[in-house]
Amino acid sequence: MSTKIAVAINHGVGKQDKHFADGMIADLMKRFAEHLPAPSPKEEIVIEPVYWAPVLQSQEDFLWKKVQQHVDLDFLAMRQLMIDFAADAIAYQPAPKERDVYDNIHEVVAKVLHGLVEKAGPDAPLAVIAHSLGTIIASNYFYDL
Repeated sequence: MSTKIAVAINHGVGKQDKHFADGMIADLMKRFAEHLPAPSPKEEIVIEPVYWAPVLQSQEDFLWKKVQQHVDLDFLAMRQLMIDFAADAIAYQPAPKERDVYDNIHEVVAKVLHGLVEKAGPDAPLAVIAHSLGTIIASNYFYDL
C-alpha cells in the first residue's frame, strides 16, 4: 500500500452550504484518475472539506433579523452582503480577551485534519486548498501550532 495524499478544502467568507466542496472534490478525483494508472483515486487520495461556516451562521442570521426589525431599510442587498461577508472576517479576528470565534473555527480545522490523519495515515502529505478568509484561517492555524 502506498502513502495516501490528504487534502483539506477550506472555504472563504459568505453564506456557505455544507456541500460547498462537492464539485471540487469530484473534479479533483476525476483529474487524479486521469493521471493514475491504478488503483482508483479513492485508494490514493483523501479529501475532506473544512466547513467552518456554522460557527458564525446562526449569529449572522440573528443579526440580520435584528437589523430588519422595526425599520424600513434601503440597500437591503448591500446590508445582507456586509453581514454575510464582512461579519465573517470581523468576527474571526482574535482580540486579547475575545478569542471564541477564532478558537471555535480552529477547532473545526483541527477535527478535519485529525480525520484526515485517521483516513490517510499519519505519514500522508497534506495539501490545503483554501479561498479568501479560508486561506487566512489555514495560515493562522498552522502558525499557531
